[in-house]
Amino acid sequence: MSDPRLQLAKPPEGEAPPRKLGIIAWFAENPVAANLLMAVFLIGGFLQATSLSAQLFPTIDPGIVTVTTAYPGATPTEVEEGITRRVEEAVIGIDGVDRVVSTASENVGVVTAELKDGVDALKVRNDIETAVDRLAEFPPLDAENPDIVVAETVSEVISLVVSSELDEATLRRGASLFEQELLALPSVSLVSMLGTRDYEIAIEVSEEALRQFDLTMTDVANAIRGSSLNLSSGELKT
Repeated sequence: MSDPRLQLAKPPEGEAPPRKLGIIAWFAENPVAANLLMAVFLIGGFLQATSLSAQLFPTIDPGIVTVTTAYPGATPTEVEEGITRRVEEAVIGIDGVDRVVSTASENVGVVTAELKDGVDALKVRNDIETAVDRLAEFPPLDAENPDIVVAETVSEVISLVVSSELDEATLRRGASLFEQELLALPSVSLVSMLGTRDYEIAIEVSEEALRQFDLTMTDVANAIRGSSLNLSSGELKT
């Protein structure tokens, strides 16, 4: 006789053994549930597709705060010692600032604070402003108050080309009027005019007049430089 413990249990005669169904087999045997689930997916996908926004060039937050301080008449060395180095030391330890880059050039100093991912740029900007205000005797004498702004990405929507057979000055005046008309539209918030040259004043000096008054070109340049000053006349509060 064989050991009954070694005998395998057999299902009763005439009864099919139970079988385990996978998810695919279950849906095959329940077509109504499969169709309902497919309908839910299709309806949900359609509703989500209508609310999605498509952009050719997606808007990216640069995560940058710039501190710009004008220092008329200062050399790059003076700008570095009096402005950029002090601002850089005050900004580097602020929570949310990842890296600080400063640029000292003639008449102006720029400190750029690169922010960490996920931080509130407006809050960091306010913290930077507070840190700069705490600096003693800043800005230096003859320097202007710092301008602290959060960099924003501006995406171009449309570019318009203005051309004319008239002279450049007339074309520029017409383009400026066109720019003002575009800004007057309620749906337009920013218009930038590119491709124009800055205005300049050309002074032609008579050689006979120089000899008559015993002057040199250096004397004329110094006289023009001395009378062409951009001086602040104070503030007008109304």
